[in-house]
Amino acid sequence: MASTLTLEQIETVSDIWAGFTLMDRYAVPKENCSCLEDMKERLRLHYEKSRGKGKSVEAAQDVISSLRNEDETKREDLSQLFHETLASLRELDDQIKGHLVQEGSVKNMEADLESHMESLKSNECPILVVGETSSGKSSLLNLLLGQDLLPQSLLSCTSIMCKIRYGPTMRAKVKQANGVVTEIPLEGSGSPVEKLTKFVFKHDRGETTEGRSVEIFVPIELLKTGVYIIDTPGFGENSSMDKLLLDYISNNDIFAFIYVIKSDNAGGVQEDRLQRFLRFIVEQQKARHVTNFDPRAAIFVCNRWDLVPEKERATVKADTMTKLGRCWPDLQDGQVFCLSTTGAMLQRRAGYISEDFSILLDGIQRLIPIGLRRKIHRSYR
Repeated sequence: MASTLTLEQIETVSDIWAGFTLMDRYAVPKENCSCLEDMKERLRLHYEKSRGKGKSVEAAQDVISSLRNEDETKREDLSQLFHETLASLRELDDQIKGHLVQEGSVKNMEADLESHMESLKSNECPILVVGETSSGKSSLLNLLLGQDLLPQSLLSCTSIMCKIRYGPTMRAKVKQANGVVTEIPLEGSGSPVEKLTKFVFKHDRGETTEGRSVEIFVPIELLKTGVYIIDTPGFGENSSMDKLLLDYISNNDIFAFIYVIKSDNAGGVQEDRLQRFLRFIVEQQKARHVTNFDPRAAIFVCNRWDLVPEKERATVKADTMTKLGRCWPDLQDGQVFCLSTTGAMLQRRAGYISEDFSILLDGIQRLIPIGLRRKIHRSYR
């Protein structure tokens, strides 16, 4: 018997009993493995992890920490440059200042510089997460957060804008319609989902919730960069929910976004909805005098990939790329990810990162610095 698990052993597993036997032999967790395919995937991930080849959450955290330090240095350098420029501007002769104003070189440069310096004090960078109805957006966010925080039932839907940001302890801050702010501890006894449901989620699309805005604080490394996730209502099914999203985009700078697609939907990507959303986000950023939206500052997640028949996956992927390409300029293959959040969460709970989730994490790690750079570049204008 081999002292370590081999690929040959995994390939020869032909039934569930053989799978359980092999998992017992090499102390591979069996939790939530309900079929032979789940077992073989778990065994493959264990094989990769034992050889230091698989991605770990810790390695991803190291990358995020490096990005945070790089962003902080850039903001400090630019802020110092603005400080020196402001000092020089204040020393200019009034006559020279007058000429600059007449030439249109400056309107109110001192105020602009002060505004940019104030903006650079913040390390916050929002990433908007938008999804087609029933696309599994909440499941994706739970996977990224590493815990069940948002309801995943088809009967539940996010009904307000939720900001998910870093905090040393799990808690939520809910602002209600009457202006009262309620603090909700999410640690300890009771499910976070149950504690948040009446404020944030609804089971019927005509139903209202007690909350009007909510911030959820979670102690995960991904959010320590200052990046925070904005969870949004499903897009395209309900005009009042769409208005919440579009109003938010109209009044806030968006530096990056993740769009979640229901891959097993008949006809694939809901192209009309996607075009409407993408057109609106680009137009609103221009209206707010933000630099042109970087096409790379978006990724598209084809979720529920496990529900697409294997023999149809190449066709569905090609059709998705074609439709996305018509909606989004300069789309690259590396911006589109096929994922089963159900399968990835099953493996994550056992301590493994599935291959499709690992690829998505790489994409998000590329997305974060693009969003951070866009925020800094705005201060040059």
